[in-house]
Amino acid sequence: MEQTFKMGFYLSQRLVLQITLGIFFLLLNLQMLSITGWMTLEDEFQQKSIDTIKGYHVGSLLFVLFFLARSGIWLPKLPRYVYHFCIWVILSSLALYVVYGFNSMIINYLFAFYCLIIGGLIGSQLTKEEVVSVFRKVSLLVFAIIAVKLFYYQEEVVRFLKAPIGHPNIETLFGGGVNLEATWVAFHLGFFVKNRKLLFYLLVLFSLGLSILYASRVGVILSLLVFLLRFMSAIPSKVERRYLVTGIGILFLLVLVSVDLGKVSQQIYGLKRFADFGSSQDAGMSGRKAMWEHFPAAMAQSHYLGYGAGNAMLGLENVSGIDFSEQNVHNYYLQVLLEFGLLGLPLYLVIVFQLLRRIHWAKLADPLAIILLCYFISSLIQFRGAESMIWLYMGIFFMQYHYKPDTFSVNSSVSIA
Repeated sequence: MEQTFKMGFYLSQRLVLQITLGIFFLLLNLQMLSITGWMTLEDEFQQKSIDTIKGYHVGSLLFVLFFLARSGIWLPKLPRYVYHFCIWVILSSLALYVVYGFNSMIINYLFAFYCLIIGGLIGSQLTKEEVVSVFRKVSLLVFAIIAVKLFYYQEEVVRFLKAPIGHPNIETLFGGGVNLEATWVAFHLGFFVKNRKLLFYLLVLFSLGLSILYASRVGVILSLLVFLLRFMSAIPSKVERRYLVTGIGILFLLVLVSVDLGKVSQQIYGLKRFADFGSSQDAGMSGRKAMWEHFPAAMAQSHYLGYGAGNAMLGLENVSGIDFSEQNVHNYYLQVLLEFGLLGLPLYLVIVFQLLRRIHWAKLADPLAIILLCYFISSLIQFRGAESMIWLYMGIFFMQYHYKPDTFSVNSSVSIA
């Protein structure tokens, strides 16, 4: 009787943790939701959102209550080098702020590291299947909200399709505008790689359509990348691969023979941005090139120590005399080097390398492996750092792949009792 009671209590704890994770993950997706209401694009561009308490900040407190109620659970047993990077980011930024001024980005990093700890605790107490199931259900809800949102903004969608310039003026769930919303939607495809094939392919089409509508090149690339990584993984059968190769080959030949690709690329603005890539008409790339050209001078001016979290653009503007419209370097690895110096980048690259090892162990058959790999690749062209959702994934993935799969046990690190 006592054993049955303990088992029931243990299962109820796991259910509560899954529900808590689901609520928190939903709030992480509703990034523009603050305790005072919905943030607008104008608010974010004026950087008001940085100093605003968001819904996910409040939601994260659920884990404090959850874990304080349990004995013997403190910091998760994440690898030491992960904590080394966290400590360096905090200490180096506080020291550099004395010289270059305070930037509230350090608060974002502190919260991201808190999400890392939450991820570590979740990864030690829930199985991979339980975690992915929660993420998958919330992702479907997010996709549905975005679809309804497009219907609500149908007038702006029609206007943009008739006279496309830049990106459509649509309020987003995610911070950073429509380009980053398309990016996160593409990342979320990773949760469905093991699902029914039809659902996965339909969601890929949804993500591609959304990215083209948003004129997001990176969204298109990441949607196709998730599709490709699933194809390369151990998930699809030989029959499915054969059908995919045959179907894509036939479709490619039909398009090549019957469609004027040059004309289509000029008529569909989302595709036109690919055709304009690197040309004088590509305003985005011209701004990034200007930043990257001044990168060596900015590093030298900081004596290779960096400028502190969030001050990368300040360093570039100081040496160039240009008031850049960009809010980040559009290459997170360069940004880590510029903000945290010659020691900061190697510390971060150790984390990346160790995660890539675990992604290799997973043989791309784990949804989080695919998402993290896509993040590391797309970090070459975007992201400002301290993405709370990614650090949550990192904490989970480190704990669930603490050892190689042949010696790995999901719940071996920390007991819930």
